[in-house]
Amino acid sequence: MALRNLDYQHAVRLRRAGNSYGEIRSAMGIPKSTQSSWFKNLKLPPYGRRVLREKQGNGLKALAVCNQQRTHQIKCENEKIRSTFEAYVKNINERDLMLIGASLYWAEGQKTFNATCGQYPFIRFSNSDPQMVVLFLKFLEKILKISREQMKGEIYIQPNLSSDHSLTYWHDIIGISKDNLKVYKALSRASGGKRPKNLLPYGTIHIRVRGRIEYFKIKGMIDGVMKASS
Repeated sequence: MALRNLDYQHAVRLRRAGNSYGEIRSAMGIPKSTQSSWFKNLKLPPYGRRVLREKQGNGLKALAVCNQQRTHQIKCENEKIRSTFEAYVKNINERDLMLIGASLYWAEGQKTFNATCGQYPFIRFSNSDPQMVVLFLKFLEKILKISREQMKGEIYIQPNLSSDHSLTYWHDIIGISKDNLKVYKALSRASGGKRPKNLLPYGTIHIRVRGRIEYFKIKGMIDGVMKASS
């Protein structure tokens, strides 16, 4: 008991001198839980408080530096992984483009036709990612031999956005004549009007191509992908 009392007194002196729980544990082997119980009502002198504040500040600075270094390390690691797998792709041949285009339409194209959506099948592909849209148009041109003149676009934007800016943006990106592009202002029913108004600054474009035969070509490619992967 006397030894324990000596430990307590020595620990209090260290604490009053501005030592942290970790430093006291290293010096004396006293668990932090025990220290917490011992020091919960202990009032430190001005010197001890100042020393602890300085150590806490230095600790936060060291933590910030460590976090920055770790963030940089992760960014470098991510870029190394990304560039390595980018190199795997190399060139895309016509078969690759066919599979990519069919998969894009499988994910983002209209496949249901009824009294509400229109009963006569046609190609309708919707997205807001310009690179994805450009890739799909390349598929239409290279694989299905559909020219840009045969394509039409419907651009859907939030009511607060500029129709002219959106029209010019998509015209410059996809190269479809402005005469074949129309802009509609509408709120998304799916978002219930709660989606941030600047989330899609140029809206979503719907690429339309009339033609039952072209639609069923894509449908056949999709069915082929499903069959080959089953």
